[in-house]
Amino acid sequence: MKKRLIISLVIVVLVSITISGCGKKRPTKVVFETNIGNIEMEIYPWLAPKNSSNVLTLIKDGFYDGKRFHRVVNGEVIQTGAFKKGSKSMDVLDYNIPDEINPEDLELTDEYVEQLTGGGFTFNYDVRSIPLRYGVVAMANRGPNTNQSQIFIVTNPNGIQYLNGRYTAFGQVTGGVDVVIAIDSYETDKFDEPLEEVYIEKAYIK
Repeated sequence: MKKRLIISLVIVVLVSITISGCGKKRPTKVVFETNIGNIEMEIYPWLAPKNSSNVLTLIKDGFYDGKRFHRVVNGEVIQTGAFKKGSKSMDVLDYNIPDEINPEDLELTDEYVEQLTGGGFTFNYDVRSIPLRYGVVAMANRGPNTNQSQIFIVTNPNGIQYLNGRYTAFGQVTGGVDVVIAIDSYETDKFDEPLEEVYIEKAYIK
C-alpha cells in the first residue's frame, strides 16, 4: 500500500507538470470532500473547454454534493456523478456535451482514427489532449458525444491508454492520492458497484 502510494504520487506530480506545460492559462483547482477524505484536482480548460465549463458549473450548482462513487473497477477507474448516496435513481441531464479529443496529440494512428470515426466518434483538432494516464480525470459516456455529468479518475498505474480517443480528458488529481487508492480498493459486486458506500460530501472550487 505504501509503495503504491509513493509510486502513484510520483506519477501524479510528473503528469501534472506535463499538463501544466500545455498552456499558459492557469488551471482551476477543485476539491471533492468525500466521507473518507479529500481529493484535489486541477481542471485544464484548454484540454476541453465545453466539458470543463460544464463540470465546473455543476460543481458550483452543488450537483456533485452527495453523489457516490457508483462504479469502481479495481486498478482501472473510479467513477461518480450519477447516483446520490443511498439512491438507485440516476440523475440524468437533459443535454449532452460533445467530445473534445485531438487524435494528433494522442498520436493515434490513421487506421484507428478511421475506425473510431466509423463508430460515430468525432474529433476536435483545435483543443489539446492528454492520454488516459494515472490520476487523469475524464468524462464517462454512453458512446460518442454523450458527455453529461459522470466523470472518472484513472487508477491504473500504467494508464488505460487503450481507450485513448474514446473519452475526453480534462483534469488531473493533484492531492488526496491516498483517498483515490482507498476508493479503488473497495470491494465491489458483479456490477462494479462498491459494497460499502463512498461518496462526495461537498464539491467546490478552491
